[in-house]
Amino acid sequence: MTLFNTYMNPNAITSNIENAANKVWHATRPIQWHSENPIRFEKYKIHTKLGENLLTFNYPDDVGPFNYLIAVENPAGFDYGTELLHFNMFDRYIYSKNVQVGEAYQDSGFRIGEILKLTSIMMMVKNNLEKIKLYAPNPFVLFHAKYKFEPDIKTLKESSNALKSVMNSKEANMKPLQEKARELFEAAFKNKPASNKDDNSGLFKETNSLISDFIQQIFKNDRKITPARQPFTEGFDLILTNERATENKEFFNKLYREHDIDFQI
Repeated sequence: MTLFNTYMNPNAITSNIENAANKVWHATRPIQWHSENPIRFEKYKIHTKLGENLLTFNYPDDVGPFNYLIAVENPAGFDYGTELLHFNMFDRYIYSKNVQVGEAYQDSGFRIGEILKLTSIMMMVKNNLEKIKLYAPNPFVLFHAKYKFEPDIKTLKESSNALKSVMNSKEANMKPLQEKARELFEAAFKNKPASNKDDNSGLFKETNSLISDFIQQIFKNDRKITPARQPFTEGFDLILTNERATENKEFFNKLYREHDIDFQI
């Protein structure tokens, strides 16, 4: 299963709802919030190319404590897509455990994956949590990066695999980044192999920065990513902080307006 067909070009996003006269926007339906821990919302009507659907936030009996399921479903309760979230209220973060979009609904026009991501970000901001963390298998890295998630590599294996992906990349305009990746890889894994006993924080910081630049260059190349042509051989951890979401609020707020979701960062 892949979410790549849910991609959209952020530069092409425009709002067709915003009031041009005074720049004040109001959703057609208000979200009803409940002051619980975490704060949650009632079933919410949304419109997609699949028709009128519901955005839900539930606590299924079989997923364990503080695990909640976001779903985009039809009025009969059929799920088009779901995201399972774990809320760590003590350490102030959300962990996205699983995202699923039905194969028949992965066309970019439906944008189900995008709605799920926007909803998880909404829950982070509404509950004043610090970040969303997740592990992205290699087919899903760029999908999450579209929504401002950044690499959060903290293991030698992930660092090695990510650097080799850059070094062996066939992407255009990557030579300077490939040279940096090769220098970093040789210093960390070839000349004097890094050990888990070492302080590798500097390595991880440089790797995350380089991988972020690599991803941004892929987006600049504007090449269609397909399941058969992935830029990474292995997945790795990603993170979106509340601070970064706020810094990019104009980008996210346009998307909330686009979907007529009653939320603005």
